Amino acid sequence: MSEIISIYNKWMLEEDYYPHLLPAYQQMVGDLAIKLGIGNLSGDDYVIDLGSGLGYTCSVIRNLNPKVKLIAVDPSAEMLAKLENCKELMVDGFINCPAEDLHNNLEIKPAVILSSFALHHIPHEEKQKTIKQLYNILAKNGRLGIGEISVNTLIPDEKERFEHLVDFFAYGAKYISKHTSVENGKKELEFMMQALNGETELFQLAEQWVGLFTDAGFAVTKPFFSEPSDLKYFNLVGTK
Repeated sequence: MSEIISIYNKWMLEEDYYPHLLPAYQQMVGDLAIKLGIGNLSGDDYVIDLGSGLGYTCSVIRNLNPKVKLIAVDPSAEMLAKLENCKELMVDGFINCPAEDLHNNLEIKPAVILSSFALHHIPHEEKQKTIKQLYNILAKNGRLGIGEISVNTLIPDEKERFEHLVDFFAYGAKYISKHTSVENGKKELEFMMQALNGETELFQLAEQWVGLFTDAGFAVTKPFFSEPSDLKYFNLVGTK
């Protein structure tokens, strides 16, 4: 494990988050970051962590490339403020806005936008427009990479997978409760459970995300899946 990852994980332990989730998450995001070629970027290039939270993806990006200009974007000012306290990650800038408004808050052309388990929060009717806006703000030959769960709805009869996902989302809700507010955590869990029970259209199949990327103008690679397989977590890369 690299020094920056070790330092970041120690910081997260002090933040009292769930340490057993960190290695798996960093492995999944690391696979995506490598596919995006982040390690080959120069010190003049910008990388955006879209939906940064407390910086798990930032830690992976810095592990691969200590020189690239790294911008953290998140709708939660509270999380960005805590991330700013982790000086070892050397985050170069912080933008407090949702993905849908990034095009109104950005003055540079990033080489890479990486978003892990965040874009599903965009309202379904706004997803296509948002992906197109991300396409437009990228530099020439820029790349957009996302990590998401490939599922429309999940019926409770699929007991093992359903319980795994509920546990996964419960951790996420506790994370939001701790670092923003209990009310926000409860809203997040309710939001996720409504989606899993088919009450709202939140998650989409990997093939549907491919369609959104293609319609926006991206050249798209085949989605690749990560372990654990029952989460159906996939990575997708589009090139401008």
